[in-house]
Amino acid sequence: MAFVKTSTKATKCDEASLAIVHVDKPQPLFVAPIVSSYNERIRPVLDALENLTHLNIAQEGIQLPTIVVEKLNLT
Repeated sequence: MAFVKTSTKATKCDEASLAIVHVDKPQPLFVAPIVSSYNERIRPVLDALENLTHLNIAQEGIQLPTIVVEKLNLT
């Protein structure tokens, strides 16, 4: 006979009714290479494009896709 504590009260139970539960330690998250590439190379270009859009740069006669292509060629 054994006593098992469940939450705040102890309960009597037989040894035959006990179970061993294996709990794995949490593993660090794996970040896929495509996500890393997006965060490091693509997201900054999209942020720059958004900033240029807010500055109304397209009204000056320079098309935004041209600016983005030039930015990508420089890296």
